[in-house]
Amino acid sequence: MDTVELFVVTDDGNEVLEKDEDNNRQFSPEIRVSFLPRPDLQAVITESPETVKSGGVIDVSYTIRNFGNAKTPTGGSRWRDEIFITNDPQGKGPHVASLVVNNLSALDPADGTLNRTFAYSNKVTLKIDRQLAGQVYVFVKADVYGEVDEGPVENNNLSKQKPLFVDMTPVPPADLVTADVQVTPEAFDGSTITVRYLVENNGAGVTDPVSWVDAVWLTRGKDRPNPLRGDVLLGSALHSGALKVGDSYQGAISVRLPIHIGGKFNITVWTNPYNGVTEQTRDVKPDGTPNLNPDALDDLDGNNFKAAPLSIFRTPPSDLEVTEFTVPATGRGGDLIRVSWTVSNKGTAKTDRDSWADAIYLSTTPTLDQGEHYLMFAAPHVGVLESKQSYTEFADILLPPSAKGSYLIVKTNADPSLVPTEEESLLQQIQGIIQRAEVRLGKPLIQATSGDIQKLSRNDLINILTGNGTVGFVPVWEDIYTDNNTRTAASAITDIPADLVVTQIEAPSTVFSGEQLTVKYQVRNVGQFAVWGDTQRWRDYVFISDRPDFVPGVAKAAGVVTHVSTQPLKPGDSYQGEISIKLPAGIEGKRYVFVLTAVEVNSRGDAALDGYQQQS
Repeated sequence: MDTVELFVVTDDGNEVLEKDEDNNRQFSPEIRVSFLPRPDLQAVITESPETVKSGGVIDVSYTIRNFGNAKTPTGGSRWRDEIFITNDPQGKGPHVASLVVNNLSALDPADGTLNRTFAYSNKVTLKIDRQLAGQVYVFVKADVYGEVDEGPVENNNLSKQKPLFVDMTPVPPADLVTADVQVTPEAFDGSTITVRYLVENNGAGVTDPVSWVDAVWLTRGKDRPNPLRGDVLLGSALHSGALKVGDSYQGAISVRLPIHIGGKFNITVWTNPYNGVTEQTRDVKPDGTPNLNPDALDDLDGNNFKAAPLSIFRTPPSDLEVTEFTVPATGRGGDLIRVSWTVSNKGTAKTDRDSWADAIYLSTTPTLDQGEHYLMFAAPHVGVLESKQSYTEFADILLPPSAKGSYLIVKTNADPSLVPTEEESLLQQIQGIIQRAEVRLGKPLIQATSGDIQKLSRNDLINILTGNGTVGFVPVWEDIYTDNNTRTAASAITDIPADLVVTQIEAPSTVFSGEQLTVKYQVRNVGQFAVWGDTQRWRDYVFISDRPDFVPGVAKAAGVVTHVSTQPLKPGDSYQGEISIKLPAGIEGKRYVFVLTAVEVNSRGDAALDGYQQQS
């Protein structure tokens, strides 16, 4: 506590000429001033070695105590303490090793009150640089960044020094050994198990650096894990903290076994798999017992890993089979045919997925690996199928006019991306299937009211089948039982092709270059079937060539007319067309005019003529 006085001075600069200049100052009575209570953090090193080899590590134990008359601020008791080594015995020189750690707790004042925390102790490890040698000093400084307001006593946060002599003799290497592995002897595929293990340092020196990885592998042998033979890394854990000679630690890692596997395996724990710690394998431990892995005697670091046997029981697979498939005996393009099918799970386990698709194909052969086949429809299935459970579904499929084949084939466990696009008639079919699934499952699958086709988009369907539009379909696991996923039924499906022919062309025999050329033509359906009713428009093209035969790439497209069909063009019916084109300026000589109907023309003006007629 200090004593002070306050005083007031007028005309301090003597700017006013006065008769008496000695009475311009007035003093107050003495005032006694004391500081507000504040904490006072101080550090003391309780344990630190006197010597260490260069490249080694030291453990430093210290205590931070509050010698002030107030506790550290409530809600703000966060500060950092620094443990460091320097060449300066006063602790003011550059730090050759340093570690900053958070405080361990808030501190009450050390006033002797019971059940109050006025100090905390900690222990840390410092790494000594390999190039460091000679006499150095260890210090601990509380609140190194001045985060706690300690008032006028901020200069006592540094501990007293602890001398440390660093021997330049190199630190001998460690030898990490996986000494024991414990794991349950049996487990099911896909289950989670805990692997417990013991790691020892049986070398001649402390570990360098002070952290490394321990890895757990599922292996087919007891030697070094090898991914090329199918060994699988299941998990890993980071170990932090130096391990001195003869010391050890217990580790535990929980890992999930792969699915769909079974048989006899090994769980292998591999310490320091990435060779981060400098090691030298020794034949014997410090106590004289063997230090090698009997399962990997020829491996230079064979004692870094150790295996324990594990028998994995594979979960039985499901077995989806199309048991029934009903189709019409005949059909032709433009017909609406109904097909129905039944899928049963003949396996002993329920399906491991709750969504897939059933695809309907039209094929020229009874199998999908031969001949030509065309996807006609794909129906979503939603819901897990229990063992011995089945479902029956149906669909009304409108055959396109080009439909032609001898067999209908249904395939289950197919990719949901086969589900058709936004065509309304197909979406209505799929919505009916989904509504039936909702009744079967007792819950809605999409946010769409009955008959609301606009909300039932292809993305909605994929979301239903894959969860959230996940890219990449994973089929139901059936192991080897996939040869019964398809079923074939004979069905003679014939196409109904029209046959459009350009029967007449009228064009002037002479015309000047650069002028308009009017071409009139007639197109007739000479086939046995009308143009399909859903084909409402097609294009007629006019080509000009200097050759009398039509050669794609030589004949150049000069004009196009889109023909709009208000009603199907029946066999024997025809229509008239007319188009005016402007001839290129500067051409002369004999030219030929071609009219092509219902053909495909690419961006270069080439036409695909297969199956079409033309006149010149």
